Amino acid sequence: MVNMTFFLLSFQIKSRQRVAKTVLVFVGLFAVCWLPSHVLYLYRSYHYDKVDTSLGHFIASVLARILAFTNSCVNPFALYLMSNSFRKHFNRQLLCCAPPEKLHRQSSRSTNITTV
Repeated sequence: MVNMTFFLLSFQIKSRQRVAKTVLVFVGLFAVCWLPSHVLYLYRSYHYDKVDTSLGHFIASVLARILAFTNSCVNPFALYLMSNSFRKHFNRQLLCCAPPEKLHRQSSRSTNITTV
């Protein structure tokens, strides 16, 4: 009984650590992708009386906007790399046209542990 409780507690701790790591990666990606855009917005808000028409400012604005929009494209790839469960279900969806024995072999290897 004590051994099983220790196992469940250890499993919960590892599971929470994985979730925390995944959240930190997504927060980091968000910060990296959106920081240049926010820096440019702050620059413009403090220099609103002058219009910067330089080529460098234009290129920086375009690159910051592209990087911000790229954040939405990067999220699924990051989730695929970070989450075993997402990877398993994503691969299962890709193999929807595969022969049934391959799908059966893949689903029989997975085990789900549920704690209450």
